[in-house]
Amino acid sequence: LRRTLGTFDASILAPSGKWMMVIGRYGGAHVDLLRFFSVSPVPSFVIERRGLDITGTRQPTDEETSRIPPGFIIVMLVRSGDELLLAMDYRDYTGFSAWLEAGPIAGSWQI
Repeated sequence: LRRTLGTFDASILAPSGKWMMVIGRYGGAHVDLLRFFSVSPVPSFVIERRGLDITGTRQPTDEETSRIPPGFIIVMLVRSGDELLLAMDYRDYTGFSAWLEAGPIAGSWQI
């Protein structure tokens, strides 16, 4: 799965407050996040592209450093007023931000 085109390694701050290693898989309108240490093909989280905004990036705190892979940055996202934190390698972040920016224009319609 990790070798498949359109996937990346990441960690997400789960609602429980713990960081969870995941494999991100791009879809047209969403990113599926599958647990890293699982055999289930069902995503644990699905992040919809519509309404998702990147509010910034930051370095991990001392406490977070032991919970996410080395070299990862934390991407701060907001969707419908809810904050999401994803940690990923900077190269994967550039791809993620390009994917997000390449989304459909807000208010556009399809024929």
